[in-house]
Amino acid sequence: MDENVNPIDCSDSPFRSNPTLPAGFDDDDELLNADIITGTAFSKQWLFTVLMKLIQEVDKQNEPGNDDSEFGVDVNEDLQDELCNLWDMSMNSDVVVFMHEFKSVELLSAVIVKSRAPRVTEICVGILGNLSCNPTVCSEMSTNPEFINMVLLLLENPDGLCLVQTVRLLYCCLQSEEHYLPWVAAIKDHEANILELVKFIMASSTNVELLKNVGELLNLLFYLEDELCERWSTTAMLTAMLEAVKEIGFQPCPALEVFIHNFQLMSCSQNGVLALENMSQPILEVLMKYLMFLCDEPIVPVDLKAKYLAAILSLINLIFLQGSKFDIGSFYKIDMFPKCLFKILEGLFPYIYHPVESSDSDGNKPKKKHHHHHHHHHQQPQQHSLSVVEDLASFKRYQWKKEISGCDPSLAVLYKALHSSFLRLSWLIPKKTTEDSVWCQLLHYLDTECSELHLHYLLLILQDESEDIKNPLHHLKAVSDSNGLYRLHHVVMDTVVDDD
Repeated sequence: MDENVNPIDCSDSPFRSNPTLPAGFDDDDELLNADIITGTAFSKQWLFTVLMKLIQEVDKQNEPGNDDSEFGVDVNEDLQDELCNLWDMSMNSDVVVFMHEFKSVELLSAVIVKSRAPRVTEICVGILGNLSCNPTVCSEMSTNPEFINMVLLLLENPDGLCLVQTVRLLYCCLQSEEHYLPWVAAIKDHEANILELVKFIMASSTNVELLKNVGELLNLLFYLEDELCERWSTTAMLTAMLEAVKEIGFQPCPALEVFIHNFQLMSCSQNGVLALENMSQPILEVLMKYLMFLCDEPIVPVDLKAKYLAAILSLINLIFLQGSKFDIGSFYKIDMFPKCLFKILEGLFPYIYHPVESSDSDGNKPKKKHHHHHHHHHQQPQQHSLSVVEDLASFKRYQWKKEISGCDPSLAVLYKALHSSFLRLSWLIPKKTTEDSVWCQLLHYLDTECSELHLHYLLLILQDESEDIKNPLHHLKAVSDSNGLYRLHHVVMDTVVDDD
């Protein structure tokens, strides 16, 4: 830890005292004989009894002679089972109301501070996480500085399972639009310490659930606080994130996708862009491995993965596909990149482009598209396009029109990122390539391996550049002419003549 780190002080917290039941809690005859709690198989008396046992257990742990265990103590298995039942019950809204009436937040907080049993701590923090989903309880937690400090102090707990619940509790409270500000303020008050703890967890934990929770916590903090995102977007933070990613693995999964989104959020800050550029090679490896895993599927599920695909392509566009600093030799598996782009485009095309006019009965190419919309399928373009584009012949039977306004916003963002990737990559191709160069291999792929249907997709998307004075199709034509790429030349010429 840094020497100037401001530690979280809980020495004066009322939670340091021995946990006690709220006044009148243990002599309420109505409570002792209470009915079954709505929606559960348990009575209020049972809940009361479990809380009593919990307090007695914590008192026993703190008796003289019971402090010889370095790693904490175990609790009675029956009590653990009852606490787990209570944990499950605390997801029930009626149970939450009942627990709130009897100051369970205060009681459980006192237990957490005093307990030396990691499982008791984990369960109590987990219960508090469930209770925090209730706005009234969340308000009570968020207006209590001692409670907030206690939760932040729990980030120092070495027990991974306790940390999973602590981070979840933090996330739940920060997620409340009405109550997140005191939590953000407390994090800023102890910013250096919190930052070091978060980085340490990401760099050292092998618990994927914990890593995912921490990633989601960062995601929320970066979204809520631009200043925090700017200050925390450092090379050291990226290094810790990359260690977490190594533990999670590179196959598409929610945990990895959280960190990919965090990379994108960092790219929105000036410090973040510099950090991403400094760590460009390991970042690119993560992004490309995700792409390659996903694009190895028969069909890329763009509707489900649009957000993360857009984040990856935006990052690659920002960090790598910049003409002044592009180095094809350092691009991780550059030969796979255009193949992934085509695979994404194949899945995305039917959502973005829709047929507006059919060819004539002789199968001739359609005339220039008109702006009237008499085609009766035009109101349901997604389903229609998906059924129409079966092969090149069916593609040529229609004139295609881009229509983003009616599609899902995440798909529209993905299209823009994909369009930018294709455009940038096309302009980076030199007019004349040397034999055996990587560029030569890419052009060979376009000319011989890439399907003609995919080439037509590419040329269609490249035409969508109304503000660019230079025409990317003319550049591709020049590239194909200079390098003797006859099939590519034929397809480009076909499109250019039609476009002109």
